[in-house]
Amino acid sequence: MLYLNPAVIVKTGVGENELYCRVGMILGRGKMLREESGDWNGTINERHYLYTGSWAFGANGAIGYNIPLNDHLAVWCELNAINFQWAPDHREMTLMTTDGVDMLSSQTTNEIHTDYLDEVSEELGVPEPAGKPKQLIKYRYPFGSIGMSVGIRYALGSAI
Repeated sequence: MLYLNPAVIVKTGVGENELYCRVGMILGRGKMLREESGDWNGTINERHYLYTGSWAFGANGAIGYNIPLNDHLAVWCELNAINFQWAPDHREMTLMTTDGVDMLSSQTTNEIHTDYLDEVSEELGVPEPAGKPKQLIKYRYPFGSIGMSVGIRYALGSAI
């Protein structure tokens, strides 16, 4: 997932060392590959799905400490958290094998392609057309992390 992460940094500015807080938003776009494999009653099945489309949106934050070593070099350490969600627009089955035999070519469009929508109108007892992608309600995948980062900062022009 490739994402943009604009943020605002608030620094204490007390003494040589400084405590800071960073808060921002995340806007991203990407793909997700899901691989399934298993042994069902002695039959080895494998499926791969590629999920695409839609934008991811979320927030991030960090609290850190910056220690200047000289006019241009500093060491920093921060605790950070990222939290965002992504809901794909489309899923395509890219691989389907049973005991190593390719089964994808025998599948219908409805079985290979899935479109994810905000609303789906479904009539009970009426089968979905085989020549059109299956339609399902959008599901949001959570992406998030909590971690610690340590780094070195070098200021090219002005002093830190």
